Amino acid sequence: MGDGEDLVRRVWSDEWPERILGWCQAQGYGSVSAFLAAHPAAPYYDLSKVPGLEAAPIQLIALQFKEARKLGTVRDAARDCLCRTIVEKFPEGWGRNPDARWRQTLALSTWNSDLIGAGGGMPELEPVADAIMLDIGKTTVPPDGWLPKSGDDPLIREVFDRHWPE
Repeated sequence: MGDGEDLVRRVWSDEWPERILGWCQAQGYGSVSAFLAAHPAAPYYDLSKVPGLEAAPIQLIALQFKEARKLGTVRDAARDCLCRTIVEKFPEGWGRNPDARWRQTLALSTWNSDLIGAGGGMPELEPVADAIMLDIGKTTVPPDGWLPKSGDDPLIREVFDRHWPE
């Protein structure tokens, strides 16, 4: 078995949630959410490659939302997830690509899928996620080059306040 196959087996072992949480705690973070908070706006993919972590991006998303459900902070986690997804899809800033329209669709649909699908696992949020997804870029148009620094970005907060009040 090659190194790649070994890594895949370790990443997707049955005890992956406990292993990832254990790694976070060994690094001084009390939770996966605390690890993510220490790296605001960093894409899940980049964080999944931190040496020693051995995680898939979707696993970080799933654990973030699992913790958020327990703490009643799903809305905050959803804002954070949207920020990270936008930063991943637009590293040079919103609209700064020849294929910007396609990237906008990709970023927003990826976030929507992460929230309601395998990552977040909250299909009941589909109507609000769809409303947020449709708002950004249509009603609330980010300025060219916009790149949120966290889920507390004013534009993200504005859209969430409109469609997912606290």
